Order: sequence, then structure tokens, then C-alpha cells
Amino acid sequence: MKSNLKFYSTIPAGSEQAPRAAGNRARCWNLLGSSLALVTVMALFSGCETGRQGAVSGAGIGALSGLAIGSMSGNAGKGAAIGAIVGGVGGAAIGDQNRRRNEEAARQPVPSPQPIVVQQPMAAPPTVTTQPSYQTGAALGRLVGQWNVSGSIDGGHGVMLPVHGTTRATVDMNFFVRLDLQFTDPRTGVAVNGTSIISQTGQRGVEMTSSFSSSPDVRRYRGEMDASGSVFTFNQVSPANSSRRIVMRLSPGIEWTAEVWDRGTRMESYTFTWIGPA
Repeated sequence: MKSNLKFYSTIPAGSEQAPRAAGNRARCWNLLGSSLALVTVMALFSGCETGRQGAVSGAGIGALSGLAIGSMSGNAGKGAAIGAIVGGVGGAAIGDQNRRRNEEAARQPVPSPQPIVVQQPMAAPPTVTTQPSYQTGAALGRLVGQWNVSGSIDGGHGVMLPVHGTTRATVDMNFFVRLDLQFTDPRTGVAVNGTSIISQTGQRGVEMTSSFSSSPDVRRYRGEMDASGSVFTFNQVSPANSSRRIVMRLSPGIEWTAEVWDRGTRMESYTFTWIGPA
């Protein structure tokens, strides 16, 4: 059955929108809505110094620091959770404080610039440095060369056993004397290698460091040369709590001697006889 109903438009004649124009306007409304939503999100996370902004940034910083602390202690998950909570509260307070400080600073008058007075520092008096004198160089130079070694060592129970070997003494880095020793231990029949380095400490002071293949201990001695320039006395300082003492005597000829004393007892005695230059 055919209907007799009719519909009348309220839009004046000639002002109807074309289909394309209507679609463009709809898209514009959609874009405007999206832009407003984006602006709202950006406002929450922008640089505005509000309590909310401080809470967001503080929570992020707290989470990171909490993660680091948790990782250090071996529980990263627990550290991250605690850091996020503490950081959120702290961030809100910090953001509010920043806002209040900025408002207070804006109300304060701008101070006029003040002249700056620069005072010249007083010249420091010249420093006088006294270089130490070294009196041991010539005497230590008499040790340089190749030497045959013969002597004795305490084998226990007061029995002295004979020792034989060789030594090569050289100048090491201009200021030191290096002695490389090789001999056979009469108690064990094992070949022993050792190195002793003698250094100067100023005036008549000297030091010696000795290491040998027969012991893992490095022994350090400190001592001095006598006024005649012919006797060196070394006392062990490391390892500590030792009464070991070494006395080296330079003879006018082509030999020198070394004795090792411990608590008043002579433990070792050596004579070094010249072979030739090092």
C-alpha cells in the first residue's frame, strides 16, 4: 500500500550541504577532539611545576633509585617498589616547594648590582729546598764486579758448614747496586739463587732488599755506612720482629766480607774475592 506521508526539510532552499563538505567537517571535529586529548595528556607530564607534576617526576626518579639500591642488595624487585612509593610522596612535596619559591622570588625587588672589590694575594715567600747529600756512592761502587764466594753457614747445633758460590754486582739505574748470587746450600745440596738491591737514602743511609729461591719471604733491611766509608750495617725491618743484622766490610784490597748475625750469634759468614769486571 502506498503511503501518503510527506517529509519537509527545515533547511532553507539552496543551503543544503554537499556530501563532501559534510564529511570534511566531521573529520575536523574528530581531529579537534584528538588534539584536546593530547593537550590534556601533555599538560599532565609537561614542565609545569605543580604538585601533581612533582609527584609524577618524583615517582619516576624514586623508582629508578630504588631499582639501583635493590640491585646492589640483591633484590631488585623489592627495591623498585619501595623506591616508587617514597619517590611519589617526595616528588609532590618538592614540586609544591618549587612553585612557592618561584612565586616568592617574583615578588622580591631586583637588587642593584654591587661593586666587586678584588684583593690581590700577597706573594708567598720563596721556598728553600735542601737536597740531601749522598756519601755512600763511592763505597758502594767498590762492590761492582764479579766475585768468587766462600764461607760458612750454621748447620745447626753449632756446626758450621762450608758454602761456595759466585756473585755478580752491577750498577742498576745509576743509583743502585744489584747483587746476583748463586751458591749451593750445604744442608740440602740444592742450588740457591738470590738477588739483593742496595739503595741510598741520603747522607750515610742505605737500604737493602733481598729475595732468594730458598724462601718465599722478601727481606728488607735499613742501615748506614760508618764514617770511614768501609763498613755497612743493615738491620732487618721486614718481616718485622727480627733481630737479623748484616755487616759488610770493605777491605783495602780486592775482597770484602759479609756476616749475618741473629740475636748475638753469627749465622753466616762470606768472603768475596775479585774475579773481574761485571
